[in-house]
Amino acid sequence: NSGRPALVGSSESAWSCAQLARTRSLSLSLSLSDHPPPLRAPSRDDSHRLFSACAQPQLMTLMSTELANEQQALHNRQQAGLILKNTIKSDVDIPNTNPPQRGKAWMALVGPAEKAAIKQAVLACLGSPISQGRHTAAQVVAAIGILELPQNQWPELIQGLVSNVTQSGNDFLKQSSLEAIGFICEEVDPAVLSTQGHVILTAVIQGMRKEETNLEVRLAGTTALSNALEFVKSNFETEAERNYIMQTV
Repeated sequence: NSGRPALVGSSESAWSCAQLARTRSLSLSLSLSDHPPPLRAPSRDDSHRLFSACAQPQLMTLMSTELANEQQALHNRQQAGLILKNTIKSDVDIPNTNPPQRGKAWMALVGPAEKAAIKQAVLACLGSPISQGRHTAAQVVAAIGILELPQNQWPELIQGLVSNVTQSGNDFLKQSSLEAIGFICEEVDPAVLSTQGHVILTAVIQGMRKEETNLEVRLAGTTALSNALEFVKSNFETEAERNYIMQTV
């Protein structure tokens, strides 16, 4: 016995966490498989069991890396993304609270450095050429935004997603960014984004317009508009803007 404590940050603990995640999290294997297991959404109980044995930030970082890895098998990437999304939203005991309090794992346990790394990975995955990969990334981005935006955190998120749609010229990135916008608008209180309704509408309309040649982008824009109606209510109250929106639809 070397007397070395099994710190979460040690290489041995990191290996154990990664090994558990790979071998016990719903067949998330690192090797490519010719016969992938049936994909199912990992439950929050699955994610909690992983959390009970691993450092939460370390596990989330690992899952974000797997999701963003374009060389990884698709079913592994999807499983990693779904585990990440569920663990972000998991209810956990908040450390150092008396009496004990519960909160979301992402807000209570993940530090700024880990958050930044995970965000960078999933945002990069929005441009994946694999549709299922970027769709899963959009879900994860939205899961984080739904928690952070009401707390006045990640203020650049919406503008960044809008810029992806209006300036990138990358159809993959445009589609997934519109999906993320739609997912966020579906869950967040409209009051939270009351000052950003116009830019949201700008991205949605650009995605929907007939000049957009990619049908998947147009569908994502139309779906996002459906989810964002509460956010753009004031635009519908102006006749000229309402007519333009309806002509685009």
